[in-house]
Amino acid sequence: MTTYQKNSMMGLFLTSLLIALVTETFLNNALFAVMQTFSVSSSVVHWLSSLYILVLGLMIPTSAFVFYNFSTKWIYTSMMGLFAFGSLICLISPNFYVLLFGRALQAIVAGVLVPLVQNVVLAIYDKNRRPFIFGLVGMVVAIGPAIGPVLSGFILHYTSFRSLFLIVLLLSLVLLGLGIRFVFDISPHQKRPLDFWSLCYSTVGFGLLLLSFSLMGEHQQVDLLTLGMLVIGIIALIIFCRRQFKISHYLMNLAVLKNRTFTASMTLASICNFSLLGVELVIPLYLQQTHNLDALTTGLVLLPGSLLLGVISPFSGKLYQKFGYQKLAIVGFSILILATLPYLMIESLSLVAITIFYMIRIGGLGLVLIPSLPHAMAKLPQSETVDGNAVFSTIREIAAALGMTVLMTLLALSHFLSFVVAIVIAAVGLLIALFFVK
Repeated sequence: MTTYQKNSMMGLFLTSLLIALVTETFLNNALFAVMQTFSVSSSVVHWLSSLYILVLGLMIPTSAFVFYNFSTKWIYTSMMGLFAFGSLICLISPNFYVLLFGRALQAIVAGVLVPLVQNVVLAIYDKNRRPFIFGLVGMVVAIGPAIGPVLSGFILHYTSFRSLFLIVLLLSLVLLGLGIRFVFDISPHQKRPLDFWSLCYSTVGFGLLLLSFSLMGEHQQVDLLTLGMLVIGIIALIIFCRRQFKISHYLMNLAVLKNRTFTASMTLASICNFSLLGVELVIPLYLQQTHNLDALTTGLVLLPGSLLLGVISPFSGKLYQKFGYQKLAIVGFSILILATLPYLMIESLSLVAITIFYMIRIGGLGLVLIPSLPHAMAKLPQSETVDGNAVFSTIREIAAALGMTVLMTLLALSHFLSFVVAIVIAAVGLLIALFFVK
């Protein structure tokens, strides 16, 4: 492949990923409109967002199987076709549950695209180029969910929520056409049988784990049913992990966890996701409950921080190559701790101060999070990078769900306690960076 072909394909993948991630959050400001249109309660309508995250998380463990068994062009074009179909269903949905089904189809695509883009980077770029490209991926991952609510708030001011799906439908059709022209096959074509029981254990385990976390965060309490789901999910995951070491045709190659560099980087990335998404939910909820701000306003409070993460992401690769991952992680977690401390007195902070401190802590997170994947992959043989990416992305997704659950549940008790836990988790990351990262 020429440099032009590589960059054209990567630009197409990044654009598609951006649209999928914008779609993840653009209904957050439209939930009230959906409630009115379909006469559903707030306890039901939230599944338009929760189900998206749940399905996305369930798809990631299968990413290695998909990448090995199908051509890159087939994966991309079929996913964009499915995304267009899901958007069409949402656009014409006659009731809430048809709309929910369309959202599930969109989430399948997002769950495949996130690891697929990372696998493409690992396949077509050499190790020296990867940090910069992963920085671009990080920029898209940061900006996409952040601009979703703001963009939808602007569109909803002039038209209905169905217009959101009309826009992404048209864009996905354009990208599908471009994919036929610009996407090349770079898959390894190593046929892997799909182990049925591994898929079952994975779906039940990760599904119940993410679902129980979501319900705990929603209700801000732990009831018997949710606890039972959590226990069953953990048991299924234990069986799943044991099976991966016993069979030759595994769904996920957990042997990559034996690599110390990989595991340390993955752990720090998971701590970052815990801290990022947990606080990203706690602050808006606090502002809405305490200051009676609307969703659009609280979204604007967080927007500068997310845009900052997008801006620094491409540069984090160069910083990583110059200073190494350990130094970046130490500085990043130190900034994160210092910028979270003022939130212990959040009731005395102005909206401007809340926004500024959020930007600072996001900047610290970016220094750790963006280079974590290229650093983790640097010590793995090329033959294990696809499997490593699947494990890395899955654990990171679970950490994000756990962060949202823990900090949201603690918020019901005390916002002070939520931020204390956030600081403690960041301190754990700092200790790992000091003593376990090379």
